Amino acid sequence: MMNYNHQYLHGAAVSPSTMFTPVKDHRDAGLGFTHEIGDHVEISTVIFGRLLNWVDRTDNCPEWTFGIRALIRNLQSRHLLDRA
Repeated sequence: MMNYNHQYLHGAAVSPSTMFTPVKDHRDAGLGFTHEIGDHVEISTVIFGRLLNWVDRTDNCPEWTFGIRALIRNLQSRHLLDRA
């Protein structure tokens, strides 16, 4: 699922079976939901804040350097994991 050309895990880790799962068809009714290049994506919660992104080909996106360890450290530094 992840390699040099697809290093963005959020589509697999954030969306399925969560409150961030798209529930409306993207274009016409019955055609389902798939992001398209140029889409503006924004998800947010009061506790975790906001994720704002634009859809592009993964080989056109900057390399992802903020990994899981950095995420956990960031959440811990804001005491967001203390509430679990």
